[in-house]
Amino acid sequence: MFSARATVAAAYGLLNRCWQEADLDGTPFGQYRLIELLGRGGMGEVWRAYDTVTDRVVALKVLPANFAQDSVFQQRFRREAHAAGQLNEPHVVPIHTYGEIDGRLFVDMRLIEGRDLQSVLTAGPLSQERAVRVIEQVATALHAAHQAGLVHRDVKPSNILIDENDFAYLIDFGIAHAAGETALTNTGATIGTWSYMAPERFQGGTADARADIYALACVLYESLTGQLPFPGQSLEQIAVSHMTRPPPRPSQVKAGVPTAMDDVIATGMAKNPDQRYATTVELARAAREATTGRLAGPGPTVPGQPPPRPDHLAVPIHGQDTQLAATGAAPVLPPTPGPPTDTPPPPKRSKRTSLIVVLVVLLVAAAGAGGVLLRNVLSPKPTGTELVLTAATDPGVNSFMPPAASPPPTNTQPPPTLQPHGDGTTVTTQPLPGDRDGLYGGTLNNAECDRDKMITFLNTHAAQAGAFVEALNTDPTLFWGGGHPLTAADIPTYLRELTPMLLRLDTRVTNHGFDGTHPTTLQSVFQAGTAVFVDAHGVPRARCYCGNPLTAPVALTGQPKPVGTPWPGYTPAALAAVQPATATITTFVLVDVVTGEPFNRPAGTTGTDDTPHSQPVPPPQPAPTTPATGQGNQPDIDGTYLMHLLSYTCPEMRRADRSISVTHQGNTLTIVFVEVAGTYTGTLNADGSFQVSGGPRGGNTMEGVFASDGGRTVIRDGIHRSGSCSETFEGTKQ
Repeated sequence: MFSARATVAAAYGLLNRCWQEADLDGTPFGQYRLIELLGRGGMGEVWRAYDTVTDRVVALKVLPANFAQDSVFQQRFRREAHAAGQLNEPHVVPIHTYGEIDGRLFVDMRLIEGRDLQSVLTAGPLSQERAVRVIEQVATALHAAHQAGLVHRDVKPSNILIDENDFAYLIDFGIAHAAGETALTNTGATIGTWSYMAPERFQGGTADARADIYALACVLYESLTGQLPFPGQSLEQIAVSHMTRPPPRPSQVKAGVPTAMDDVIATGMAKNPDQRYATTVELARAAREATTGRLAGPGPTVPGQPPPRPDHLAVPIHGQDTQLAATGAAPVLPPTPGPPTDTPPPPKRSKRTSLIVVLVVLLVAAAGAGGVLLRNVLSPKPTGTELVLTAATDPGVNSFMPPAASPPPTNTQPPPTLQPHGDGTTVTTQPLPGDRDGLYGGTLNNAECDRDKMITFLNTHAAQAGAFVEALNTDPTLFWGGGHPLTAADIPTYLRELTPMLLRLDTRVTNHGFDGTHPTTLQSVFQAGTAVFVDAHGVPRARCYCGNPLTAPVALTGQPKPVGTPWPGYTPAALAAVQPATATITTFVLVDVVTGEPFNRPAGTTGTDDTPHSQPVPPPQPAPTTPATGQGNQPDIDGTYLMHLLSYTCPEMRRADRSISVTHQGNTLTIVFVEVAGTYTGTLNADGSFQVSGGPRGGNTMEGVFASDGGRTVIRDGIHRSGSCSETFEGTKQ
């Protein structure tokens, strides 16, 4: 009589032989036959494959070809894969072997039956008991890896497999760490799904075991609530939330979750890595004790025993997407038997919209004394709804702080004006560089803003302080000397870098109010004479009268509806928008709004160090940086452009420079890829921005901004999206 183990082994062997005999259509790959593609992501493809040498079916991960060409990556990959293969931990998917075949690196892993946690969560959150049980198992896998010197770097639900017995496995050890340290870092990509990334990874890209602890706490929160810790409509919102917002409270989202679990999440997701749990098992232990009502004590310990590990080799439905960059949600796998549910299944919620990973460069060296320009390749989304007209003494709605005791000084000199474009009624934004002499005004030896009052207010109002930095961090042109995204603790230092002055032109901005928790967003026109704080690149960053943070205006589509009462002299076709100066400004040249005389104000001072300026200052005029658009005469835009790739999210998008042909008629723009005859059509906006769609098979999109650079027409802030992949580019007219 056969034992149960022997019966299973015999059945598995028979199944292997059936697959081998039926594998006439399989693709040869060294000693393997690639039977079925199970998943594709940023780190390659996962295949169900038959190993002709060992006579077994495996999960074979094949990495992109360009990785094998990177000798540094290849060396680290082999070292990390070898170390991961030595892990003797039941919750780590075993690595059989690894190597290179036909110029492609590969990892041979056990094929696991089951679903990934992300697919499980599409049916709703787990019960507390089940969520903690899964986290305990993953915690033991991570703890074993950390003791061996390995950091996973990509802990997320789609990398956690759960079999029919609720036995959890963690996958992709030996790949994430190698990639994060070498090849992908060199190309500027960021490994790991944004929704689970620790704050320090956005700020410096470094990660140790504490980043895995943070990610595991995020997974625990999502398992308990069915929601991401920091949901957002854009990648910059998610990144800023991880860096600035307090950890979420699961007890406020899901009924029945004890408040003790709030403390577990708060510690696991602490912004300061030193304030998190010391180990993943300590996190799991605290979560277990939160469900039983006991208080978790310090120090790592072994969590409760997981379900027994199955002895059988699983039927291969290894269908998770093991991608390291989130190009989409993992495919839903065929249903498999599972343990009895802890509670009646909740109504199935809709699948989360998959995030499109677009490279965000958080640290780029900038000119000046050690400053860092936080440059985000995501352009603000165009808007065409309302344009709020805000007079100099109007605090507006939802202001950040009570209006100042006294309004800004009144202009006694007539302010300069810009030449209206077009028919004079269409809203037109004209760019001016922030270092243009006479762009701003003030009064000699007088502070137009009470900086200390604003610092005191934000220091004593935590909610406003958090929303203040949240708003500013969304601006890709944010500049300050701290060298990292702003936090509430940075506000005093940051505000002391800013310089108070008055707008001399009606100026477009994105104006942020405060709704009690988060910043609100308004596209506004500030009247000339409005008092603002300006950064060292000449960009308005806060409104003095009411404390509102300010960011760059977004592109307008169509004719926006004006909201508010126009003031005398308001002309919608002659609005200014300040562009960051290319170098750090040490001294601003202002014009006294009372006497009309120019004077110097050192950056960061409040009027005490002003000195007269000896030379006359002409009225500020727009910089020739954006060709006039939407007016019917755009000869500088049409032509052939060389499209140069800057970054990409999918390896298949890596390609040499390409030629595109650009033509327009009115505000209708047509772009054609010369080599592949892919045609895109869409809208050309009045400020030079554009959005088009199309492509060889349709469904692709492209956006950017036409501008002038040294007499040449260029495309800036270009983003091209194809399916779940995207690339950033710049273009130069030939």
